[in-house]
Amino acid sequence: MIHNDVLGDYSLKISSVTLEDDATFQCQVGAIDNVPGIRSQNAHLSIQVKPENPVIVWGNYPQNHHHHHQTRYQQPNFNEIPLLSTIAGIKIELVCESFGGRPAAELSWLNTRNRAVKKGIINKITAMNDGKRYNSVSKWTFEPNKNDHMKKVSCVAKHPTIQPNSTESIATIMLEVRYAPEVKLEISRISIDQPSNNHQPQHSSNHLNGFGGSGNGVLGIASNLHGRIGDTIKFKCIADGNPGNDDLTYKWFRGSEVIAGDYGPEMIIDNIDKSFNGAEIICKVSNMVGTGEASIKLNIAYGPSFQPNMEYVYGVNRGDTVRLNCPVDGNPTPEITWIKIGSSNAVVTSGPKLTIRNSNEDSVGEYLCRVSVKGFPEISAIVYLRQNGPPKIRRKKSPSSISSSLLTSSSQLNGHHNHVNHYLEYEQPQRFYNVLGSSGHLECLIESVPPPIAITWIHNGQIFTSGSTNNIPNNYKIHEEALKEESIVIRSSFEIQKTLERVSQPLFS
Repeated sequence: MIHNDVLGDYSLKISSVTLEDDATFQCQVGAIDNVPGIRSQNAHLSIQVKPENPVIVWGNYPQNHHHHHQTRYQQPNFNEIPLLSTIAGIKIELVCESFGGRPAAELSWLNTRNRAVKKGIINKITAMNDGKRYNSVSKWTFEPNKNDHMKKVSCVAKHPTIQPNSTESIATIMLEVRYAPEVKLEISRISIDQPSNNHQPQHSSNHLNGFGGSGNGVLGIASNLHGRIGDTIKFKCIADGNPGNDDLTYKWFRGSEVIAGDYGPEMIIDNIDKSFNGAEIICKVSNMVGTGEASIKLNIAYGPSFQPNMEYVYGVNRGDTVRLNCPVDGNPTPEITWIKIGSSNAVVTSGPKLTIRNSNEDSVGEYLCRVSVKGFPEISAIVYLRQNGPPKIRRKKSPSSISSSLLTSSSQLNGHHNHVNHYLEYEQPQRFYNVLGSSGHLECLIESVPPPIAITWIHNGQIFTSGSTNNIPNNYKIHEEALKEESIVIRSSFEIQKTLERVSQPLFS
């Protein structure tokens, strides 16, 4: 105690304070000669104890980490930053500890963007055995992502005995985040330009980025096209993964089928054809963490063509409604126009179907279906509209036959009706000659709408029906076909393998 009787100063001085000195003090003056004693106000002495530097502890991370099951790291040197290896998307728990502080240290976290963490934190303060000092523990649970790779996270201890932002108040670790590849697919159209003066083809690449087209012709008017038939298409697979580079493996697919070949991040398809239109090209990239993929559905331009199911001949009754159909394939979508062939050749309508209502004599005729896809040659086909009626046998020769001998029908058609069947009678047939023992060929051109139920050849009272093999001798063959240049006409051919004397009898069709 320091006292000065003159000044009346009776101060208390405590040297080398200890935790036991943390108490409440009071100055008291005892009573003398009937003078009552007096007491001062209470004075509390708080002893502050600097806590241990913060320490980061971690334990629940993947088995192939670089550390033991639980790592407790106290950072003696700020430049020595430990590395925690983890996997993106997997939760980890970081625990920050600061022991022995009085008062307890306040702990907080800074994320990889050096911002204070607000979520996923549980703080706990417990008293030590002496009841005067405290241990502070803060647990942070979070899922690192690829953007946290090689970034620092820190635990900051705040205490009255520690200067703010001093190195001893911060514990820091570095995150090594491994993640499955993230994949992007790019496409380049490689076209071959006209040769230059040195007669070597010049290659040009139109970079499409997987989302559009460039260049001349059809690609210029349809920006979502990736190329046209005959082009060379290059696919480039860009992958971002950790581990990456040599630790990445590539596989290419067309739909669910693996594309054969030793392909890496690039694949080239030469002379691409229309079968690739609508095909999904997939690039899958893998590393030790997982697999990522990118895909694109190809949009390949190609010229128009008629579908196999196209009908070229239609029959109609007076007053009926008929729809002529022109099914075509092409990319981009073909433009279709219908023209009535005649003196004016006027455009009737556009689109794949032509509807004709209340049909009459003026409705029948030939209609031209004209199809175009920009950048490709135009195509067209004639569609015949005829009134339903009995078959007609043409007198003229087939325009596509080199050696045809054509039997002619009567100029007067005497139709004998039996339900929907029509039969024709003929005048005296023409006579044809052939060398005995050689083969012979006779043909008959029939125009019939609807198509004939049967075509028969009659010889010496015998009836030979096309499509039936039971009643046709081996020496004879009958076959039918529609004329390519005029599909409304059917050509029935009667083939004689070897001409015999008995064949030289009248033959009717």
